[in-house]
Amino acid sequence: MNDKGKNRQDDAPAKASEKTSAVDASSAQKSADDSAVDSHNEAREKQPANDHQDDDAGEDGNEVIKVERTPTSPALLSQLRHSNHYHQARGLGAGRAGAATFRVQRLTAMALIPLAIWFAVSVVRMSTASQAAAAAWLAWPVNAVIMALFIVIALRHAVIGLQIILEDYVHHEGLRAVCVLVVKAIGLLLGVGAVAALIHLAL
Repeated sequence: MNDKGKNRQDDAPAKASEKTSAVDASSAQKSADDSAVDSHNEAREKQPANDHQDDDAGEDGNEVIKVERTPTSPALLSQLRHSNHYHQARGLGAGRAGAATFRVQRLTAMALIPLAIWFAVSVVRMSTASQAAAAAWLAWPVNAVIMALFIVIALRHAVIGLQIILEDYVHHEGLRAVCVLVVKAIGLLLGVGAVAALIHLAL
């Protein structure tokens, strides 16, 4: 009995030491796992910050590029816009012939200045003459040619002016087209009749 009691007393410290070592090992394992988790969390927290810094750096770089590429002069932008509108509207008008009609109207107006002065002076001079003298004066080829030019150019100028008025104030498309055709036809008939009468007097 004494030997068995002594063996039991000897085994008790050994078992206690084994339990202590097992507890220490498990606590060491837990601390190692905790440190690994902490390090992983820190790495994950640092990564978004770095990404955010990279994004900020990228945005700053893009802003610098935008500032360099974008023109900041209002005068240049206005000039480009006006140039674009000019190229879009050049040569386009009523019936896509607005510029040509404008030039013809101005040319006929300039040509009418000397012709109208000549016609006024001639009318004043022929006001006291007889019908035969006026007919003989118109029968002279130079006067006949100048009078024909005056009548044709005046009719052309008048037709253009009436056409512009009709295109501006007659809103119905069909009625506007008819009115313009009527005005052109009347101008053509008057011009042909006047030139034919002058040719008849000259011959």
